[in-house]
Amino acid sequence: MHTLVFTGNSYPSISLAAAATAALAARDGYRTLLISTGPQHSISTLLQHSPTSTPSTAVPGLDVWALNTPALLAEYLERIRPQLQMFPALAQISGDELPLLPGVEIFLVVEYLSRLPTNQYQMIVLDAGGQDGLLRMLAFPDSLRWGIRIGLGLDREPGRSLASVGRALMPTSLMPREWIDPVQEVRVQFERVRDQIAARSRVRYVLRPDLVALEEAKLVVPALHLHDVAVDGIILAPLLPPDLADARLAGCLEQQRIVQAEAGRLWGLPVLGLPIAAAAGNFEELAQTGYHMYQGHALAQLADITAPISYSLDGQPAIAIMLPGLQRDALSLTMSGDELVVRVGPYRRHILLPDGLRGVTNIRASREAGRLVVRQRT
Repeated sequence: MHTLVFTGNSYPSISLAAAATAALAARDGYRTLLISTGPQHSISTLLQHSPTSTPSTAVPGLDVWALNTPALLAEYLERIRPQLQMFPALAQISGDELPLLPGVEIFLVVEYLSRLPTNQYQMIVLDAGGQDGLLRMLAFPDSLRWGIRIGLGLDREPGRSLASVGRALMPTSLMPREWIDPVQEVRVQFERVRDQIAARSRVRYVLRPDLVALEEAKLVVPALHLHDVAVDGIILAPLLPPDLADARLAGCLEQQRIVQAEAGRLWGLPVLGLPIAAAAGNFEELAQTGYHMYQGHALAQLADITAPISYSLDGQPAIAIMLPGLQRDALSLTMSGDELVVRVGPYRRHILLPDGLRGVTNIRASREAGRLVVRQRT
């Protein structure tokens, strides 16, 4: 099953690119599910279909699902309520009281999909909306792990290093034993969801074709890789016709040309285009828009990309992160216990060191062919 996640900084065009891809996939014979995270779902206009809060068939081969996030979150709470019985205050919370944390929509989507039969769909197309919500969701498991470690001393896997327990604000020795495992399970579940996104998904980044948007994307694309989510294609949208004769738009056309060339150079990925006048209004028009957008590229995967992060290099423990196109002054590193804190511009991730690097003091970091490599100094 292929999962394609559409995000970026050209906000109205994200939904159109996702819907056109889903329509083309369905026309090409893939059993496809198009998911809109909302809250303002445009797929009803794009497909002339009124989506429901559960997947419903728009045309044969294409199901559509518009998330009702509050309702889905309340449903999830009811499903895990038996696990909360040991925390009376939590067990009494109703779904309407739960805060809608940034990125919770993506968590709920992945949790829902994990319960579907594996062969129900061959293609999942997710309109994830703007890039900030997706990045916040991807960063949340690390923030949660940090908070639990600082507050309770619970650490990785089985979970309690002596150093973390000693620094905790409320050590686990003050907690009833039966509380510890549920807290750890919550942390692990969020990390598991993030890992599922990374393992199953490819991101199609929808880039507005102007210089301001390009500068923003120079940080966002490597930040997605930092969270182990691979970007396999860039979609410029909305594109002005290159032969436009209106002199008033000459500056826009020049920026568009520069962005198109620079995007290919920076990231080494296929650069597609979605014209400003792309037809949309029914399934056939969307499928035709998708056909022109992909220009003969393979729909399922534009670029053959391996996982952006690996934890060994040449048989030795290491952290190697692909950070394509990232300028050196936008990257900073900090060691915090057995975590490596990597910052890409305003985006940050805490990465647990692999076993062979924990407790090692002579560690060095280097940039090698577009990768950040952290390993033991020899």
